[in-house]
Amino acid sequence: MNKFDGIFYDYFPTWMWVPDFLEGVEGDPDLDGDGIRHLDDPDEIQAYMDAEDAWVDEVRAAMGEDFIQITNGNRAHVDSVFAAKFDGAFYEDFPAQGWIGSAKFRQALDPAVPNNLFAAHGWFRTRNGGPWLILSHKFTAGVYFDSDYNPVYVDGDNLCRAVAMLTDGASITYEGFGVHDPGIPAVEYNLGPPLGGVTIDGDTYTRDFRDGSIELTMRTGNYPFPFNFRVYRRGQIIDQSEFPSWDP
Repeated sequence: MNKFDGIFYDYFPTWMWVPDFLEGVEGDPDLDGDGIRHLDDPDEIQAYMDAEDAWVDEVRAAMGEDFIQITNGNRAHVDSVFAAKFDGAFYEDFPAQGWIGSAKFRQALDPAVPNNLFAAHGWFRTRNGGPWLILSHKFTAGVYFDSDYNPVYVDGDNLCRAVAMLTDGASITYEGFGVHDPGIPAVEYNLGPPLGGVTIDGDTYTRDFRDGSIELTMRTGNYPFPFNFRVYRRGQIIDQSEFPSWDP
């Protein structure tokens, strides 16, 4: 008999998404057949979310409290009650989901924003070793030209890792372009456990670890240069962003 520890769901949104680029997909979904498309039908949207709740609850009842459930999709990024059913969440193409408009990196790290990552870290279950806030970005975040006119590519995963160090993100991924696969970063960190929380002074975020620290200074909060960061190990800079001094 095969055994497994849990399920990674892809995914639970706040409304049903049907990709319109698939062959044979035409028109708008209407689950209850009342002639009102799903996105314009509050009752249908609520029924859809109720079905999500029922699915997760029934899996929990069948598999027990030690069974791991991790969700993808934006609902757990904005709904603390729904998030409490899970052991963690995948933030796909972080910070594309969960925050509105521009400066999404800034929103994700702003304690005044209700679903900031510091707050969200307390939403999920801890029984099974969580919470796991998995930040990921599968594309190059941007490119600029250095003083010698050489292109410099901004790896979105490095931005995720800096945020994860501040917010206790349990895992991030380093992938090939456009593919969600695990990989190894060009510069690996080994700073030991954190010594405490994050200090926020205006646009600067700092956190100390047993063998080093990270300092992040917010810029526009947008791709491709949302912030600058430096990582120190035993007093030496081991990694840093080298973005241009101008803000795009």
